[in-house]
Amino acid sequence: MNRSSLIFLGAMIILCACTPNPPTDAELQTMRTAVRPSSPEAAQAAVRAYFEKSLFDPAAAQYRFSMPPIMGRATVQEMRKFGWFMCGDVNGKNRMGGYGGYRPFFAHFAPSQPDKVDDATIADTSETLPVLNGWCRGLYGTAWDSR
Repeated sequence: MNRSSLIFLGAMIILCACTPNPPTDAELQTMRTAVRPSSPEAAQAAVRAYFEKSLFDPAAAQYRFSMPPIMGRATVQEMRKFGWFMCGDVNGKNRMGGYGGYRPFFAHFAPSQPDKVDDATIADTSETLPVLNGWCRGLYGTAWDSR
């Protein structure tokens, strides 16, 4: 083999090692049978209820729900999640009483319970913003605005 063939082969091995494993049958079954939120409004209420636990002044939080719930899959901190998701923006008050600005959120709905958020996060640092935007872009494609 010549040098360029060895470089190409090495690059292919690296690419193959980085390719995520395809979903298992059980994971695909979870996605197919996941309970859809009963309505966009119910999904929005579930997101608000979830973030009530973590926002400083949840009653004053402002939300933008520009995208409807969507079925899909995402890898979050090496955990693969399947089912229904929702992305949007939240603007909460800080401890000084002022709004901090809209930040994207990512929510995963419980696969077996309608209108219940299983897990969610808000992009609260410059490091988490591109990760969260990547998850949302993976679900919604080019329709997701990187904000």
